[in-house]
Amino acid sequence: MLIERATYTRQPISSTGTLARILKLTEPELVRLAGSADDLYRVGKRIKKPDGTDRVCHDAAGPLKSAQARIQCLILKQVRYPHYLMGGISDKSAARGYLQNAARHVGARVLIQEDIDNFFPATSDGVIRSIWREFFSFPPWVAKILTQLTTYNHTLPQGAKTSSYLANLVFWDSEPELFRQLSEDGFTYTRYIDDIAISAKFIPKASALERPMRLITTMFVKRGYRLKRKKHQILRTGDQMRVTGIAVDTGISIGREKRARIRAAVNDCELLARTDADHNAVAAAIRSTQGRVAELKALHPEECTVLLSVPSAGSSDGPRSKIHCAHL
Repeated sequence: MLIERATYTRQPISSTGTLARILKLTEPELVRLAGSADDLYRVGKRIKKPDGTDRVCHDAAGPLKSAQARIQCLILKQVRYPHYLMGGISDKSAARGYLQNAARHVGARVLIQEDIDNFFPATSDGVIRSIWREFFSFPPWVAKILTQLTTYNHTLPQGAKTSSYLANLVFWDSEPELFRQLSEDGFTYTRYIDDIAISAKFIPKASALERPMRLITTMFVKRGYRLKRKKHQILRTGDQMRVTGIAVDTGISIGREKRARIRAAVNDCELLARTDADHNAVAAAIRSTQGRVAELKALHPEECTVLLSVPSAGSSDGPRSKIHCAHL
């Protein structure tokens, strides 16, 4: 059965003492950790965005990282997430990656794309507190401590274990109604964290296209978000339709330019492995390329006969003999 509304499957946590036991802390330890949480983050990886700016991720350290892991596993993973949420969710019954997100829109004759401007920094601790307080129905002190443990400098930190799950809950009260109204109008709706795609397998009238955009804008404004205007697109048959980077015109596929970049990355790994480069540098280059190769294999197996692997640390034969880049 398709789930259209997020549901917490456990009883609400009734006290800070109960929360402390769940997180394997004493109550004083829990209060101290919550009070010092902002000091326990470090800058993680920097991701280059298409506009040339950096997306900075933050990793929690020490006891905060452990607490977030338990919050993720014992609280956030106990939520049943609606089927239109496609990113950052572990779901054993159905994969929810970017490929599955794109697959929902295959064959679209019109595609609307919207993006939330500066999503993670724009998600305030007030929004997160309301999730703990109103969606989970936790009492105020429990909600306050959980907010302190899952935000950084009063915003949602990109890169923390708990952040993608909380990102999927920011519209918990308004998104189901938005989905219902769009479905009744014949549209398919998905959200991949901050990327929204709305498609139809028919050609709607211009007036009918105004309604989805109006509903989306209303939902964003209610939470204090803004649309990223330069990401707004309305694509029609004949345009190059892509959802989360995957072409969806007639089936999911990777564009030629991206396939060429993957081939170039594989070749770079092979060239690096033939030099006297440090083993860790070779291993890091291969790891960063493996996911892209897996994507190519999944969508274009006829073009991909590549094996990328890294020997265990200290292996006598080194990385060079373990890399095979054949006929990509």
